[in-house]
Amino acid sequence: EQPKSTIDFDDIINSGKILVCNFSKGLLGEDTSELFGITVLAKLQLASLRRARIPQHERRHYYLYVDEFQNFATTSFVQMLSESRKYKMFMVMAEQSTSQQKDQQMVSVILANVGTVISFRSGNPDDERLLLPLFSPSVEQGELTNLPAFNFYAKLSAIKPQEPLSGQTILLPDQGNEMIAQKAVELSRASFARKQDEPTVPDTSKEGKKNIPVDQPASARPINTEPLIDEM
Repeated sequence: EQPKSTIDFDDIINSGKILVCNFSKGLLGEDTSELFGITVLAKLQLASLRRARIPQHERRHYYLYVDEFQNFATTSFVQMLSESRKYKMFMVMAEQSTSQQKDQQMVSVILANVGTVISFRSGNPDDERLLLPLFSPSVEQGELTNLPAFNFYAKLSAIKPQEPLSGQTILLPDQGNEMIAQKAVELSRASFARKQDEPTVPDTSKEGKKNIPVDQPASARPINTEPLIDEM
């Protein structure tokens, strides 16, 4: 564990680096997963707002993908949709149903700020009630709930208005290669990770003594000869 994070979010978005965060509830727990996710999103939001100091033509496009974003949909998160756009921060959010949002009013705010909307089949009538006006009159009532598997309707954001379109996702032929994934992790660690130094005890003496390693035996540590009570 590191006492202080070494992740530079400004460098990540300005130099086009890839940051992958695994906040699985099964690994971290529900509360810890939500806390880390909200914290990282807040860091990215602040880093995008600091781009105000960079000339507009020098701001590099950066894309943020958030899966199961209902777990991180806070007021600050919604502000990113309206404020970070001008700083070239673009967001892709995914969830299974709009009913997963704790605050349903936030759903309306999100739909009012997003540009492109892609909808797969949903068995929730509330989803169709909220999304159908975005696809009408090309998509009629009942079509969203009766979509075949892997099919979708999409409303694209463009300068000129465009009619909604339909499409079908392509299934990957395999599940990937574990060896390639492990090599990618090792290369990332070799390029960006730093070896943690030996943990030390902070120096609290007045004479500025050197820090003492934690694993040093007590017999080898210097004995404090200073009086516990100041002489009168």
